Amino acid sequence: MWLAKLNTRSSLTKVGGPDEKSRGASSFPELAGRAEATASFEVLCGGISFMPSNMEAQRLRVKGMKCNSCVKKIKEALQDLPWPEVAAVEVDLAKALVEVRLLEEPQHKAYEAISQAIEGLGMEVSQYDIEAPKEAEAPRVVDFEVRGMSCGSCVRKIEQAVKSLPDVLDVSVNLLSESAQVQVRPGADAKVIVPAIQQAIAAVGYQASPTNLATEASDADLTLEVLGMTCGSCASTVERALQGTGLVQQAFVNLLAETASVRLKSGVSANAVEELKEAVESAGYSVALKTAEVGEEEEILLAASFPAQADLESRSSVLARAAAELRRWAAVVAVVPNVSSEVELRVRFRPAGQREQVVRQMVWYLEDLGLEVRAQQATQSPLQRAQARRAEEALQWRKSFLVALVFTVPVVVLMWLLLPIKAVEAALMLGGTDLAGILMLVLATPVQFVSGWVFYRESFQGLRHRKLGMSAMVALGTSAAYASSCVTLVMKLCHDEPAAMHLDFDTSALLVTFVLLGKWLECRAKGNTGDAITALLALQPQRALLMLQDSERQVDSKLLVKGDLVRVLPGSKVPADGLVQSGESSVDESALTGEALPVPKGPGDKVVGGTTNHGGQLQVRLEAVGADSALAQIAGLVEQAQSQRAPVQEFADKVSGVFVPTVMVLSLTTLVLWLLLLHFGVVKMDQLPEADRHNAFSFSLMMAISVLVVACPCALGLAAPTAVMVGTGVGARSGVLIKGGQALEAAHLVEAVVLDKTGTITEGKPKVTDIESAATELPDVQRHLQSLGLTFDSETVWSHMLPALWLAGSAEKGSEHPLGQAIAQEAQRLTGGLAEPRSFKAWPGRGLEARVLEHQVLLGNMAWMESNDVDVSRASHFINLQAQLEEDGKTVIFVAVDGLLSLLLALSDTVKPEAAQTIQALARMGQEVYMLTGDNARTAAAIARRVGIRPANVVAGVLPSGKAEKVRELQRRLAPSSHAREVAAKPRCVAMVGDGVNDAPALAQADLGIAIGAGAEIAMEAADMVLVRSKLSDVVTALHLSTAIFRRIQLNFLFSLGYNCLSIPLAAGLFFLLTGQPLAPFVSGGAMALSSVSVVSSSLLLRRYRAPTVEGPPREFWFSRLAERMGLRARRELLEDRQAQILSAQLQLQGMVETCGHLKGADCACEPCLCQRCGSHVSTAASES
Repeated sequence: MWLAKLNTRSSLTKVGGPDEKSRGASSFPELAGRAEATASFEVLCGGISFMPSNMEAQRLRVKGMKCNSCVKKIKEALQDLPWPEVAAVEVDLAKALVEVRLLEEPQHKAYEAISQAIEGLGMEVSQYDIEAPKEAEAPRVVDFEVRGMSCGSCVRKIEQAVKSLPDVLDVSVNLLSESAQVQVRPGADAKVIVPAIQQAIAAVGYQASPTNLATEASDADLTLEVLGMTCGSCASTVERALQGTGLVQQAFVNLLAETASVRLKSGVSANAVEELKEAVESAGYSVALKTAEVGEEEEILLAASFPAQADLESRSSVLARAAAELRRWAAVVAVVPNVSSEVELRVRFRPAGQREQVVRQMVWYLEDLGLEVRAQQATQSPLQRAQARRAEEALQWRKSFLVALVFTVPVVVLMWLLLPIKAVEAALMLGGTDLAGILMLVLATPVQFVSGWVFYRESFQGLRHRKLGMSAMVALGTSAAYASSCVTLVMKLCHDEPAAMHLDFDTSALLVTFVLLGKWLECRAKGNTGDAITALLALQPQRALLMLQDSERQVDSKLLVKGDLVRVLPGSKVPADGLVQSGESSVDESALTGEALPVPKGPGDKVVGGTTNHGGQLQVRLEAVGADSALAQIAGLVEQAQSQRAPVQEFADKVSGVFVPTVMVLSLTTLVLWLLLLHFGVVKMDQLPEADRHNAFSFSLMMAISVLVVACPCALGLAAPTAVMVGTGVGARSGVLIKGGQALEAAHLVEAVVLDKTGTITEGKPKVTDIESAATELPDVQRHLQSLGLTFDSETVWSHMLPALWLAGSAEKGSEHPLGQAIAQEAQRLTGGLAEPRSFKAWPGRGLEARVLEHQVLLGNMAWMESNDVDVSRASHFINLQAQLEEDGKTVIFVAVDGLLSLLLALSDTVKPEAAQTIQALARMGQEVYMLTGDNARTAAAIARRVGIRPANVVAGVLPSGKAEKVRELQRRLAPSSHAREVAAKPRCVAMVGDGVNDAPALAQADLGIAIGAGAEIAMEAADMVLVRSKLSDVVTALHLSTAIFRRIQLNFLFSLGYNCLSIPLAAGLFFLLTGQPLAPFVSGGAMALSSVSVVSSSLLLRRYRAPTVEGPPREFWFSRLAERMGLRARRELLEDRQAQILSAQLQLQGMVETCGHLKGADCACEPCLCQRCGSHVSTAASES
């Protein structure tokens, strides 16, 4: 928001938004025609510029602006200047920002006049800069859902609060739709401005959440399902096809999820989707839009079973009556019936309305007709569809493998077992015709062209689009072996020579069979990588017991709506998130949070859908169902993470792009090289296997085929995505939600961990511990409290304390800040009731100002009191008390009423029990731990001492707007180099852990943002990881798991690259030189197939991950655990022997049984004991001297 004020200081108006220029000219005629001459000066702290994008700017830095009085002085000094003429002055104390608009051209003399005016106030001015004009940009629009409004006054308060933000141009609040539309400055960071807007709305007592935060105002995000991809090269091809359209800003392809995430450029037409589809299809893949367009109709499938005795006529009659009835419903667009043993009703809905309630009524209607009904969504999520396709694909691979196996086994038996027998070979030569060769041709042909047809089909598609993959190598290798065998067979038959022993049909058949086996196993293994999503979705119960007004009814849990009251029986699962209305029990939350012990629940406690009820019955009022439930959000977050690609995958994509052509060149080189070696006698023919000594070409061809089929690009492409998919699922099981591969890559590089204090190191539930009152007379408040039934002696300290505390609590009523909530709760407890403040405005990190009854109430720190000219002299003893309380780790809040300091409140927050151990564990992991807080230095130092953070690593007194800057400062500090050869150290990688709205900018700024799960939703949006539980020890788990996943990715890459680098030379002839036998092509094909299975299986080993404990250093190596188990019995036996020796020694001391304490010089304690060596009971008898 920009304020323009005439030099005559007679009027004030707002200028901002897209029509700023026109409004400015109309409001100020003298400015018309002089727009080009308008200049701006701004006074900055930290170099932050908030100038309009089309204005020329001069920048000044000022030191010494501390309070509102300074702001007032600067405005008056600049507006009273005789020259230059000032058009507008705006000052933002929070950012130390002053903007001055002039009516003259920017000149050095003008700058000197302004700087002299400011320096005359005792402030320092420096830095002179001129910005070039920029092209005006359209403002960005962010929509919010606002809850809690009841009248026009609420609308005005919200508009005033939001308009006070520097990046906001305009705001429009709609009371009926409970929404707000905010225009923000072009280029404003959404991760910073959106939390700021939410915080401003929360400061005036309302709740807001963004509704269009996912995309830019002019951009659009699309997710496409792409079918037919097999390796990283396919993913790279799809990305290049999408980016080649010129319509997209970014394109990311996920091989396992079979999706492509696309961000369109600004101004792209609605036909872009079709163009993108055509581009992907032209590259040889099938494509479909993942999500329905906004406003598209939804479809539900109702499956109803008839009773067994119902005939076809009664079924048709019931179905026709049901369909006719449903079509009359307002929310229904169409009903498509299907009559069989099961009735299928495909019901299409309009996008608006309570779909679940309508479907529930439909189900009850059909059940009343005597049918058993179940409802299911006609569409699935992309990951579910990908898993279903993968399961179907695995069945197809299995079928092809079994068919190939049936024909391959006879070929192998004939070639390897029967034909070496001379009698069998002679018997199969009938009239000069080699029946064995013909039989192998007949058996190998179905394997080659029926079971192996999938490789030809994919190869043809790739050739059509100039793309080669693993299928092309398999098809080329098997075809070469099959074709050479056919040629040899024909030549031998023409000369009536036995040909079977010179054929390679077994090679082609075995090669196809082994590859099919590998593809089947690979597909099954890849299907297991998505088990985390399946397991999460399986937690939701199928049915729920819905409580109606006068009855109870079983309903499908997917048809529950917000506000429903359900009964949760012992042993059953909670159907959705809600609050316990009645009943007490304990709930097992281990499946979602990893919490081992059941959590007690009672009235008012929150329960999460998918958790199991143990003990008594609970009545739960549902608050979040369907996609809004915690279970669905966790599953969605895991799916989102699995659909994103790790940056390290780019290396695999680059290699995959040139892998197949390189291998084909190497295969051809191998063929030519062996032909030359054999032709010139470098390798003697008698050194070859007996079957190949008369055919140099056949031997060379087999070597080339081995090279062709042994290489595996798929293993390289699966190295990263499988590990990310399995790892994110493991994280969800452990209560750590990881938002994709980029977070994983950042986590293993973290060197410094910054912890917020309130809600992160502490419980975030402060309580008022000390109240100190000054003598403040508030007779009207006393009368008000007495009218509420509160009685107290007017001569006691309570007569002064309670009225001021009641005013403070009323001012904080509805506050979302933990300290404000604690003050309001204490005031509520002591006074019995609070009033609604007439006005309320908060300054984060400083304090608040409110009006209760007719009194002005200020709450905040001492600096806040002084900046508002509060008289603190009458309560000088507060200063000494403040220091004492802060040394004890308490937070001190001052309360001023009508400009007089009236109350001191001390609040204490409990340190989380695991905080100290967690910080020690982070230190053992090599992390530098910092604490960042807006609290005062003494309180922060006291908390740091308790948890073991070094005093030098405590940053206190930081405003919410400055937390991101402090994180940025830590990032600028260079980390020490870990290698002696490195000349320069690298920038420090910083992780930020927080839980509230105030932490969102810092979470976004950090290299890795970790949000505590019990905190604000916007903090989770800005974070890279989310901890479901509020346990600080999960930070250790998050970093340790991320490192384990990234190391697994590195291990997979090492294996896949090492396999190819080793197997290709072996297949090319190294194995022959070492053993005298060539590497058979079918062995190469089997190794190639199993390499992909090995990579996927390696990733699946992450499912055995166990989170480390914070009590001691985590065990890193498996053999240490094995050694511990092997030595457990030996240690136990040694311990028992040692105890027996001690007891035996006790028995030998003068006939008196003595304890170990006596052996160490303590007093005698004679009592019966049982000797552990002999097992006999020894009675004690004190020996007398």
